[in-house]
Amino acid sequence: MNSKSNQSSEPAKGSTDPAMQQDAMPGGIPDEDPFGRFIQFLKKRAWLIGIAVGVGLLIGVMANYFLPKLYTAQATIEVQSNDPSSQFRLEQIQGLTGGEDTSQRLDTEIEIIRSRTLALETIRTLHLDSNADFVALRGGHPWDLSDPATRDKLINHLRGITRISRIGHTSIIQILVTSKRP
Repeated sequence: MNSKSNQSSEPAKGSTDPAMQQDAMPGGIPDEDPFGRFIQFLKKRAWLIGIAVGVGLLIGVMANYFLPKLYTAQATIEVQSNDPSSQFRLEQIQGLTGGEDTSQRLDTEIEIIRSRTLALETIRTLHLDSNADFVALRGGHPWDLSDPATRDKLINHLRGITRISRIGHTSIIQILVTSKRP
């Protein structure tokens, strides 16, 4: 009987203290070492991480090679009031006299810049109808701006590559034009 009680009170030769079993992970790294756990995870999943990095790198190289390069030109315009009272910062008096709201004025300016008329004038002034970088020429000849369908196509193309927006709550308008040629 005495030998049975000795066996139950003595731990088995291969067992460890239960308190130490709770503090250690299966790999022998204590729970309070997150960096060690991370390193162990990386070692276990190195092949998966390597494949993911390789596939991502391959997709990036292919996208860079096959997708067209786009260039963006940027301009900013500050819209100022022509009202002489604004030179002296008399916005309070201007508001009482029925002056135009700044936000409305900026929205109006943005719509003028977006207008089809200004787009056509820009095409004529910059001779974009004969510029192969703007739009491909037909047989090496400039586009005929007297044809309404051609005008519409060129205007829509210019408006499609142009982005016009107000910067925050300022009186500054930003114009971005994106093209395949610098």
